[in-house]
Amino acid sequence: MFDWLQYQWHLFKLQRDLRRTEKAFDDEFANARAAENRVERIRQVEEDKRWEMELVRDEISVLVTRYLIARADKMFLPHPQYGQGKDFWANSRQLGTQYLTPKGITEIRNTIRTERADASSYWVTLLSAATGLVGALTGLVAILAG
Repeated sequence: MFDWLQYQWHLFKLQRDLRRTEKAFDDEFANARAAENRVERIRQVEEDKRWEMELVRDEISVLVTRYLIARADKMFLPHPQYGQGKDFWANSRQLGTQYLTPKGITEIRNTIRTERADASSYWVTLLSAATGLVGALTGLVAILAG
C-alpha cells in the first residue's frame, strides 16, 4: 500500500513537471514570435521543448517501469528481462537507461491482474462457503430452539 502511495506521489510530481514545462515553453513561444530572427528562434524553442518534454516523459516511463517490475518481483511473477527485444524495452536517449514499452507495460499489468484475480477468487470462494455455513448453523439453532 505504501509503495503505491509513494509511486502515485512521484508520478503526480512528474506529471506536474510535464505541465509546467509545457506552460513555460508556451510563454517562450510567444517571446520567440516577437523576436527579430523569428524563424530561427521558434525552431530553437521547439527543439528545446522537445528535449525537455522527452526528458520528463522518460522519467515517467522509468518510474512506471520500476514500480511494475517491483510489484511483479514481490509476487514472484515473470516479467520481460532487460534487453529482451525492442517489443518490450526502449532506450532512453537522455537518461541512459531502459524502460518498458507500452507492450511491455501491458504484459506485466496483465500478469499482475491475472495473479490477483486468481488469489481473490480463492478468498471469495472461501468466504461464500463460510457465509453458507453460518446461515445453515443459524437455521439449525433456530429450529432446535423453537
